[in-house]
Amino acid sequence: MLSHHNVIYAIRGFNTIIAQNEQDERMCFLPLCHVAERLGGAYFALYTGTCLNFVENPETIPENVREIAPTVFLAVPRIWEKFYSGVVIALSEATALEKLAYRTAIGIGMRIVAALEAGRPVGAGLRALHWLARVLVLDNVRKMIGIHRSRS
Repeated sequence: MLSHHNVIYAIRGFNTIIAQNEQDERMCFLPLCHVAERLGGAYFALYTGTCLNFVENPETIPENVREIAPTVFLAVPRIWEKFYSGVVIALSEATALEKLAYRTAIGIGMRIVAALEAGRPVGAGLRALHWLARVLVLDNVRKMIGIHRSRS
């Protein structure tokens, strides 16, 4: 059983990690009986004033994400897997140059992740490459998914 005190404490903690306000838009796609949706969705939106959008049904989540373009988006692994499948399908229809650009951009991102995981600083050159990869490639992928307005 979750007490009201526990719920408020958790939501305040969420807001220190993923601060939100009334200018933000989120999506509600898990059943409202799910504790993650109640805490991280409905109750968090009430606490912060965030606009909470409800999906039409579970099958339309990818389309709803593109339509709503939430500013904050948290999802369970199966949703990220659907997005990844969409990217893989788009890549199968891409030109050789587009495939190369995507692989290069992802490779730059992986180098940043490896440095961060190892506790090493990310150099200015790598940060510049990442910015370029984001502008030329990754922002287009984010738009295709519908998370281009989401904060990183």
